[in-house]
Amino acid sequence: YQNIFDKEFQPQIIVQNTDIDTVKLDEYLNIALFGLDSRDQELDGTNSDTIMVVSISRDSKDVKLVSIYRDSYQKIYNGRSPYYNKINCAYASGGPEGAINTLNQNFDLDIQDYVAVNFNGIATIIDLLGGIDITITEDERGYINGYLTETRKITGMDAEDVETAGAVHLTGLQATAYCRIRYSPLFMEDGTVYNNDFGRTARQRIVLTKLIEKAKSAGITQVM
Repeated sequence: YQNIFDKEFQPQIIVQNTDIDTVKLDEYLNIALFGLDSRDQELDGTNSDTIMVVSISRDSKDVKLVSIYRDSYQKIYNGRSPYYNKINCAYASGGPEGAINTLNQNFDLDIQDYVAVNFNGIATIIDLLGGIDITITEDERGYINGYLTETRKITGMDAEDVETAGAVHLTGLQATAYCRIRYSPLFMEDGTVYNNDFGRTARQRIVLTKLIEKAKSAGITQVM
């Protein structure tokens, strides 16, 4: 617990959104997830290029994932005078408190909790759960291998290039590279096609969903 608890987080500076009715929100536990574009393994002072809200029903225990697109132009609340910018800068300028305030004020939420990971963090988590199985196109395979070149340098971790398309098993670093793809279409099983950042965020939700599935089947020792 001490390894994951942020002792410097200051929940007292999370500003409650008094303009909304929180009765419905009380039925859910909402958690902010931040994926940081960290090039030196830092966990502060960097943009959160991945932003998700995990919404857990306290009654049914259903979990829903919602992505906030990093280029969304929003009012940034970081402890100083609010100003407009791309929402991914809220974490860099105001830390987790500023990023959470920005989400709460712009989207009528009441988030108090968060998780932040960098490239090393997400790759390590995926490896600890044994990697993930996923289906990729030949185009996606090329982009994974391209992103691996940079991601190896950033993390100091290693992974082989992905040799085939189709149904593949990805290691943590390979899956992290997959999460970064935004120049190749994503073809969903229901026929939906996502492009650009819509595709990238959908890939991130796919990976997180598969991680949740792996965690549910893992023993408590492995989860811890």
